Amino acid sequence: GGDIADFELMVQQLYKQQSLGLSEGCLRALVHNYGTEAGALLALATKDKTLAVTLGDTQVLKVEIKYAVEHEMAFELADVVFRRTDLATGSSPGAPVLADCAEYTAAMLNWDESKKQAQLDAVKQRFPSWIS
Repeated sequence: GGDIADFELMVQQLYKQQSLGLSEGCLRALVHNYGTEAGALLALATKDKTLAVTLGDTQVLKVEIKYAVEHEMAFELADVVFRRTDLATGSSPGAPVLADCAEYTAAMLNWDESKKQAQLDAVKQRFPSWIS
């Protein structure tokens, strides 16, 4: 997805074409992380508007979790949080955001409550206690 002749132009084109009301910052993050595949994520979110929601105050969209699980082999919550999205870039996104991410990931991967909680606990342990 890195074959982009003009990054800014691509962001502006997606911004004008999308009907989801996403911010330019959100679209910029999508293009930065997914390159030419950003349009595919927007198409998924356009089909299911519940995926066009950011997690908390982050720029990460729910569609990115779906994409991580379905296309990038994310099998653990840590895969989603630390490697497939920008959720934990620089710091913890906070307990509510992690809980929302765990809830959606668990639903996609058919985890029971104990597995979901174990996954969430493992992710939270990777952050210093004063920022979780």
